[in-house]
Amino acid sequence: MFLTIGFILFFLNWWLLVLPLPLAANTALYIFTMTAGYLSLLAAGVWISRLLKNNLMDDVFNTENESFAQETRLIENEYSINLPTRFYYKKKWNDGWINVVNPFRASMVLGTPGSGKSYAIVNNYIKQQIEKGFAVYIYDYKFPDLSGIAYNHLISHLDGYKVKPKFYMINFDDPRKSHRCNPINPAFMTDISDAYEASYTIMLNLNKSWIQKQGDFFVESPIVLFAAVIWYLKIYENGKFCTFPHAIELLNKPYSDLFTILTSYRELENYLSPFMDAWKGGAMEQLQGQIASAKIPLSRLISPALYWIMTGDDFTLDINNPEEPKVLCVGNNPDRQNIYSCALGLYNARIVKMVNRKGRLKCSILVDEVPTLYFKGLDTLIATARSNKVAVCLGAQDFSQLIRDYGDKEARVIQNTIGNIFSGQVVGETAKNLSERFGKVLQQRKSINMTREDTSTNISTQLDSLIPASKISNLSQGEFVGSVCDNFGEKIEQKIFHCEIVVDNERVAAETKAYKPIPVITDFTGADGKDHMQEEIERNYYQIKEDVTQIIEKELLRIQNDPNLKHLLETADDE
Repeated sequence: MFLTIGFILFFLNWWLLVLPLPLAANTALYIFTMTAGYLSLLAAGVWISRLLKNNLMDDVFNTENESFAQETRLIENEYSINLPTRFYYKKKWNDGWINVVNPFRASMVLGTPGSGKSYAIVNNYIKQQIEKGFAVYIYDYKFPDLSGIAYNHLISHLDGYKVKPKFYMINFDDPRKSHRCNPINPAFMTDISDAYEASYTIMLNLNKSWIQKQGDFFVESPIVLFAAVIWYLKIYENGKFCTFPHAIELLNKPYSDLFTILTSYRELENYLSPFMDAWKGGAMEQLQGQIASAKIPLSRLISPALYWIMTGDDFTLDINNPEEPKVLCVGNNPDRQNIYSCALGLYNARIVKMVNRKGRLKCSILVDEVPTLYFKGLDTLIATARSNKVAVCLGAQDFSQLIRDYGDKEARVIQNTIGNIFSGQVVGETAKNLSERFGKVLQQRKSINMTREDTSTNISTQLDSLIPASKISNLSQGEFVGSVCDNFGEKIEQKIFHCEIVVDNERVAAETKAYKPIPVITDFTGADGKDHMQEEIERNYYQIKEDVTQIIEKELLRIQNDPNLKHLLETADDE
């Protein structure tokens, strides 16, 4: 208003000079209007200058202060994962890159459902590592989302490998599209500690609450008992019947027969001493409690389809064997997670032990939704596998999931040893922890004090969070924060990022449309043209039961005919 009045009175008052008034009156009126116009313009200028200075409300979310320069170089090597990005800095959008130049220091991808972690990051990890000749293991929680990508990308990028890898798959839902593999293959168990580790993994996957109670009597007892059963099958007839289903069936035989047979082997005596003490001491309630702690959880795994898959030997789990590299996908099903996670956890534990060795191929272990299964030895793998070229990538929705399913101590170790971290939208303690990890930076603070007479501006600096927890809690889909690590000779000055990961949606859609379905691996069609899958699976199921029955009969006969062992039968009869 002052600006308009001042402009009219100061610049448009010339017509006053031509009014039919005395000259003195015209002159006085002209001087008055010009003075009033000048004062109005001056007042308007003062207010405009104050408004220009008062720009505190232009950035109410502090976006400018919390934006920062990010990596714009593409840094590639034979192992790197490179993701194109867009980031906001200095009031404009810039193109950049996230360069994971050392994936062997482990990566973790966090984000609530729908944040885009699989689409933007995990899928790129699979594609780029296959292109660069990695042996790959993928835990596909929502089978076949990741498996389909791995299969199709592998068949179109076999030239990235010196020795062409084979694609293998484990899928308990559809045996037609599953290879068979024995996770406790006796050829790869060299010590009874291997049997204990397998039993430990099985039991803790079946009873997640036991993770917090490790060392308790009724936790360790079933683990030790099942380990003794596994090792017995390893040493019986050179491991001919050493499979997970045979171990379950043997454990479910009468405990008098089972203990009689197991204690006839010296290497198992120490393992079974707590059970034998309870048996001979008449503490039957305690003994039955110990045995039931093993039998009841394992009974959930009695499934003909699961038995069929876990008794074959189509391949071994040394996926990074230079002579026989493999791309292995194992599928879970959210509806049957409690059953399948146990068996898949056993595969995971065996793979971890077999890939973490010298002289093997570079290898990727990619576990999406890692809290859905107990991954025995995961913290050790992250800490020690770097020198053996094993790249671990874990997906989770929140750190609290890890704490719930792995226990506080192990979850903290995993969290603190991860070198490369990506996070979409997360909230609560996870957002706070990440904000602390990204550190603080000097930010400019401006305050303006306005009075009628004057306007004063104070500018100060304050150390504040580079990426506040509130920003992490409100990230958009496809937008990620995180940090990467670097190498000697490949230094990355700005390791922290807050950006949108660029995905060529049209290209991805075209690739997905051209994907071939994963082929049928085992054809159960008989000569009559009918599908005999059910009959074949059930035949295998009952054959396992028959095998175990024959083992019991042969072993009891052996003990009966051995004068040094016959007393064991007498003990059983007394009971």
